[in-house]
Amino acid sequence: DKAASVTQETISYFSSEGKPNFGVTEGVKRITAILNGDADPGPPSIKYENNITHLIRPKLREYRRERTYKTKEEVDKSKGASVEVVGALLLIAFVVPMLQ
Repeated sequence: DKAASVTQETISYFSSEGKPNFGVTEGVKRITAILNGDADPGPPSIKYENNITHLIRPKLREYRRERTYKTKEEVDKSKGASVEVVGALLLIAFVVPMLQ
């Protein structure tokens, strides 16, 4: 029961808020308290807006909108420049030692 509460309520809640490391830290604190025989601090309190059942999570909406990867078009644009730079460095690596 308590292990399920730690994973489902504590860690998943903070992960959905964009703070996964903090969720793991809070989960470890709960497990440590349980193993030491202290009282379980319990899951985080969830804020409700005007007693409506949906959660207030503006950070989650902003967090998921942000794209962390490049699109195919962006990769294709930068690929040509990368190939030229790597080719120039390889050329320099072979030619300069021959000239010395």
